[in-house]
Amino acid sequence: MKTQDIISEIKKLPIHLRRVIIREAISSVREDEGKDGLYKAAEDMAAEYSTNKDLTAFSEIDLNEFDETGGNLDN
Repeated sequence: MKTQDIISEIKKLPIHLRRVIIREAISSVREDEGKDGLYKAAEDMAAEYSTNKDLTAFSEIDLNEFDETGGNLDN
């Protein structure tokens, strides 16, 4: 269906249903834009994370057990 056909069909609906369609369409666009933005940010940070040693300085201890009381679980 072409865009103009869709618009023509929407114009045939009562105003309250047209408002519902507009709200849903806008919500869908905003949601997709948000996902695109997060995806781009993740891609940008992936490159930064793989090259910036300051961001990976603590990676060596990631596999160690963690004890929030300050004890060492490795002993």
